[in-house]
Amino acid sequence: MKNYIIKLTFFLLFMPVLGFCKKTSLNQVTITITYVNSKEFPTSLSAYYSKNALYADIAHHYTSKIEFKKTGRSYKVILPVTKYGYISVLDNDLKPFLDWYFVEEGDNIKITVDQSKKLQLNFSGFGSQKYLARYRPEMAVYYDSVAQSQGAMALQAKELKILLSFKNKISDISYNVLKADIIGKYGTRMEMNNSFELAKPNFDTTSNEFKESYWTTYYDDNDISDDGKVISHLYSPFFWNKTLNDYRLNNKGQKSDTAVYFKMYKMVTSQKLQDKLGTYLIINYGNQLKHLSLIFNDSIHQIKNKEFLAEIEKFRMMLPGQKAFDFQLPDINGNMIKLSDFKGKTVFIDFWYTGCANCMIFYQSELRNIEERYKDDPNVVFMTVCIDKSKDQWLKSVNSGSYTSGHAVNLYTGGTGANSPVILKYNIFGYPQPLIVDKNVNIFTFESSRLRHETTAVPAIEAAKAIAQEEPLPNIQKLEN
Repeated sequence: MKNYIIKLTFFLLFMPVLGFCKKTSLNQVTITITYVNSKEFPTSLSAYYSKNALYADIAHHYTSKIEFKKTGRSYKVILPVTKYGYISVLDNDLKPFLDWYFVEEGDNIKITVDQSKKLQLNFSGFGSQKYLARYRPEMAVYYDSVAQSQGAMALQAKELKILLSFKNKISDISYNVLKADIIGKYGTRMEMNNSFELAKPNFDTTSNEFKESYWTTYYDDNDISDDGKVISHLYSPFFWNKTLNDYRLNNKGQKSDTAVYFKMYKMVTSQKLQDKLGTYLIINYGNQLKHLSLIFNDSIHQIKNKEFLAEIEKFRMMLPGQKAFDFQLPDINGNMIKLSDFKGKTVFIDFWYTGCANCMIFYQSELRNIEERYKDDPNVVFMTVCIDKSKDQWLKSVNSGSYTSGHAVNLYTGGTGANSPVILKYNIFGYPQPLIVDKNVNIFTFESSRLRHETTAVPAIEAAKAIAQEEPLPNIQKLEN
């Protein structure tokens, strides 16, 4: 009897702790967020889950999105997760609470938010160590002004050192993914700086001083598993930035062409990593490639991962000659305008939003001049599609003349923003995004780098104009009669 009482007492005392650390069901992740000592807390939270991390923007390209259930100052969500992936938690204003955190099925995470503390988030529960392994390195460099003054190499070294202290507390795949993310994050930052240097006019790529600086080993990805690199959402952009810079450095600043992309990702010996890099290339850089059709068709035969192939297929409609998505949107007068209304004409479309500095620069320095060239040409139409959430804001921007002209056919996505069917169908997640549709309402070119400059956009428009218009199909009833 005495032993029974002792066991019962032990169970009652430690049951909350055991439950707190209990693994959630397979194929799902449970996250509970509780605010303490906080005067302000969000009205709502949304969880976005990405399985393959192929897109840069998780808020518009996700596997699933689920709203948290709110009870007082606590929020809880159960996400369907197969094996692993990434989650982001955003508030009602799409501000990130958690931004691209790696998760594994079975995670049962409890997050306490205390805004009175320096480290506001505390993680506990099953799987919480990998969240801490992501959070603590980031906070350490955030509060380290000395490391920040020393640049990306010092910040990366500090994060990797702290991550190493978690190596025996988290799974091998978690450690490899988190390390690939750190290397990808800072490696991309360094490569962007190198790219800027390499792009300078008359830059001496043979300079020993620059080469010595460039080849400094500020990363070491040799001990990261292929799975870690494939799953990581930051390794692929780092790979492409670095390999393209390597090419320019070894070829006297010469820019790469389509053949170089082929060569680079085919040199990767791991099939699974080659699949990820090839897919990432098409999805995120497809609108910058001169011969997207060649890489697309090659990838369809080279890539073995069926999930990646399914994502690539979504970009088939970007290929020249494919039928353009025939959207219908309101203009500034409320009239519904269809793309096919302009069949027989060449249509130059510009996708933009208010506050986009590059959108403003593109219009004022390039597109305005292009429009002026064709102001008397009835066979060329200029159209804009704006993703602003506010109609008043859109109208104000149109009337300001900073983003578009009153001569263009200015259309609005009706408050749906980047989740508008036209944006999703065309897989647009970078702005501005120009597009030419030919007189047969087929895609002529999506190549952003070609269309964002007057000197190359005008020849593209002329080439599109030269395409013969398809003959209309005969009326079957008339033929039968």
